[in-house]
Amino acid sequence: MASREEIVSTTDQAMDAIATLIAMHVRNAIEDFHADPELGLTDEVMAKLNPVIRRAIWEVLVSLDSDDPKRQALLGFTQMSVPDYWEPPSDLPGVEL
Repeated sequence: MASREEIVSTTDQAMDAIATLIAMHVRNAIEDFHADPELGLTDEVMAKLNPVIRRAIWEVLVSLDSDDPKRQALLGFTQMSVPDYWEPPSDLPGVEL
């Protein structure tokens, strides 16, 4: 049987992998903004945004699977911050899969 440390390590690696995949998809989705010099998403700005996006995604993913009060507070604050006018992501145009 796996030890708690091995299970936690595996879970951490899985969350890292999932967050990385989501962040890469986000990065690819905003490529048109990056490619347009008038919008100012330069390579330098993208290099600064990328780790922030990856960490934020990871924090939410880990919080979803946690009973820790601080992580639950993060989820509560994040959910409360979503504006009423945001459409559900499934209603937005995107790549047809």
